[in-house]
Amino acid sequence: MLSKRHMFLFIALLLAAFSGANYLFRTPEQSPLGRDLERIGFPAVRSSFSPKNPDDTNARLLYEFNRLRDPRSGRIPEDIRQRELALASTLPTRDATPLKGGKQLYAASWQPRGPVNVGGRTRALAIDLNFNGSTNRKILAGGISGGMFMSTDDGNSWQLKTGFTDLPSITCIAQDPNNRNEWYTGTGEFLGNSAGGVLQNYLGHGIFKSTDGGNNWQQLPATVQNNDLNSFDNVFDFVWNVAVHPQSGAVFAAVFGAIMRSTNGGNSWSAVLLGQDNQQNLASRMTDVAIAGNGAIYAALSRNGSNIANGEFGVFLSTNGGDQFSNISPAALVADPYRMVIGPAPSDPNTVYILVHATGDGKKAADHQFFRYNAGSNSWTDLSATLPDFAGPVGTFSSQGGYDLLVKVKPDNPNAVWIGGTNLYRSTDAGQNWDFVGGYQDPQTIALYANHHPDQHSMAFYPNNPNAMISGHDGGLSKTTNSLQGNQTWTSLNNGYLTSQFYGIAIDPQAGGQFLIGGMQDNGTWNTESENPQEPWGRTGGGDGGFAAVAPGGLPFYISVQNGVTVRATVSNGQLVGSTVTPQGADNFLFIAPYLLDPNDARVMYLAAGDKVWRNSNLDDIPEGNADNTTINWTALANSSATGFQVTALAVSKNPANRLYFGASDFRTGTKIIRVDNAQNNPSGTDISPAGITPGSFVSGIGINPDNADELIVTIANYNVPSLWYSQNGGTSWANIEGNLGGADGPSMRWAAIVPGNGYFLATSIGVYSTTSLNGANTSWVHEGANTIGNVVVNMLVTRPEDGLIVAATHGRGAYSAKLASTGRAVASVNSNQLAISAKPGESGSTTITLSNT
Repeated sequence: MLSKRHMFLFIALLLAAFSGANYLFRTPEQSPLGRDLERIGFPAVRSSFSPKNPDDTNARLLYEFNRLRDPRSGRIPEDIRQRELALASTLPTRDATPLKGGKQLYAASWQPRGPVNVGGRTRALAIDLNFNGSTNRKILAGGISGGMFMSTDDGNSWQLKTGFTDLPSITCIAQDPNNRNEWYTGTGEFLGNSAGGVLQNYLGHGIFKSTDGGNNWQQLPATVQNNDLNSFDNVFDFVWNVAVHPQSGAVFAAVFGAIMRSTNGGNSWSAVLLGQDNQQNLASRMTDVAIAGNGAIYAALSRNGSNIANGEFGVFLSTNGGDQFSNISPAALVADPYRMVIGPAPSDPNTVYILVHATGDGKKAADHQFFRYNAGSNSWTDLSATLPDFAGPVGTFSSQGGYDLLVKVKPDNPNAVWIGGTNLYRSTDAGQNWDFVGGYQDPQTIALYANHHPDQHSMAFYPNNPNAMISGHDGGLSKTTNSLQGNQTWTSLNNGYLTSQFYGIAIDPQAGGQFLIGGMQDNGTWNTESENPQEPWGRTGGGDGGFAAVAPGGLPFYISVQNGVTVRATVSNGQLVGSTVTPQGADNFLFIAPYLLDPNDARVMYLAAGDKVWRNSNLDDIPEGNADNTTINWTALANSSATGFQVTALAVSKNPANRLYFGASDFRTGTKIIRVDNAQNNPSGTDISPAGITPGSFVSGIGINPDNADELIVTIANYNVPSLWYSQNGGTSWANIEGNLGGADGPSMRWAAIVPGNGYFLATSIGVYSTTSLNGANTSWVHEGANTIGNVVVNMLVTRPEDGLIVAATHGRGAYSAKLASTGRAVASVNSNQLAISAKPGESGSTTITLSNT
């Protein structure tokens, strides 16, 4: 039951902010980095839908690319995820490290914090063909950067079934209908993964198999070896789909550039269909495979602008188990199909639907095609003109560049078909007419569909009940027991399906405060005031949730969405009120823009925009309910700006006060660390960059000792560069402290925290690490939470030395916390009235909020 403070803040809080937002992120044509992406042949994709912001398609792509690529080569190192995990397996863990002098200096125990009710992007979804009585009980679902989860109680609870050190990029899953204990799952997301970067963004590690009903998984060695298919090293780095033949038991995999087949349970594989260019190189990036009930095998190979030889792209059919395929592409198929997905009708093997991202950026119905195939007559019906194209900001069919694309047919009715892009649509007349049934609520509003979420990726019907199904999307999992219901209702199945992807997190800095709030990829911002991981979190905003900040005592607090939109939440007349605080005139924000409150005065904010830091001297003066960007009390610290660079990280000292550090990069030839003393006076800054810092690298975090701002750690997120820099004298001199985390296989460093009396902590792409002593290149970092957090990507750490709280925000498995030794110091409290807020949903979607002084 929801009864915690701040549990509900209407989505209107951020919608008001959008109206005044300044979206000036450079497009690929304006940005050298955009041209870099085009050079390596990677398409524009996006994470979450924002009708007001057409540049979002590229903003997140560039953000992740800049963070992770080797600045010298302009590429993310090949197979870096496998290599960094291999390095992690050799590193010491905290549990195996003896305590020093009997004093516990490492986190005693990391515990999950949730959010138990918020799932992440789910491309892999299946319901066990076996069922218990009248209901199915077992569901398998894969979080794209969180691993494989199983529920044995119809989604009421979930257990992680892949190991904490396994590669977790799950993209597809299939059960063998003949031997139902055997399952196959593919890995490696080509489009859209925010845990990685570009092209090498979150490479998979082949196909995994379970022979015990999905409880344990083993990697199939034949899918990680060089398959010698011309110039591509391993087609199984990206697995789009897997399917098992219902008669022969052969396994088919749609991979990068090919359709592969195994006739011996995955022990060996051969290519049965190749999308090759005129030089015989694999060129078909996006593929799909599906098998009809009569054993007919359908495959799709994209063209993607490549010079693919005639006949080697399009839609294909095999009626002899995959030995030969015929090109059956509809005559009206666009000449350069980008991505195609296939939906056979289970009750009619002659009926198959094909949904195509055909052209353009995939943000309107005209960019897509939709066909129905009749295998009996070998004929096609072009239904493209019927694709949803309603009026309103979210009325038209959008796949966001092929990022979200889905077609599924009801098991007992070949005329009932669902298509998914940003929204989920249903037709009961074979694609002639469509209804909104998921994603956004209706064409005229961007309010979310109740218990559902935009960006559709997967769907599964219950084998024993064709009216019940589960939908997989960027918000996890939703279930309906009446799929043809007029006004579709959904039930969330995110009951411990811990696959949410945090970008940023914040805590109440006052000792003992329980308020925890964070922003997530495509899931907005959520919060909790409970240490109980089973307590649901409350939603406080939409979009791609970014950084957050909290004043001592819990109010006000600040949330943000992509491209710098920043909002303050306060209480007025018993109601939560949102006010835009984004500075007017600020532009060129990072996709996830950093900002923070001054640790000595929570009315003061520092925010990064373009090549400078902005400072607000008193946020309390901004009127409640303000909906536009504002000039009130904002000063651009122009005298310390890094002209031509982008500010990527910032930190403000507690002792002494008013010292600002920030990192900036031009992402090509320069990277700077700037120190600004007495920042409140807008003085010139001092370039304190380490001599060995790699030009063009991305400064991801700056950790300051709260007792002594001369001690700091700078983290660099890029791979294959010196990534941990330490100074004891305010940046006059530096030491590289990567130690056993360094080298060509070292992880991406995301964040650092210095906790007096407890040591040094790191958030990395392979988990949380700590040490009690720094020794330059010989520093020994120890893995924290190896059996709870594991090697998932961790984006941020927040600490509260006053009572020893430390919180880790992962990008794939939610948040975790632990208690360190307490230092007992006090925290300044500025204008933070203590209010107890009890919020609960009212009838008809309303919210009731009551207040009492405490």
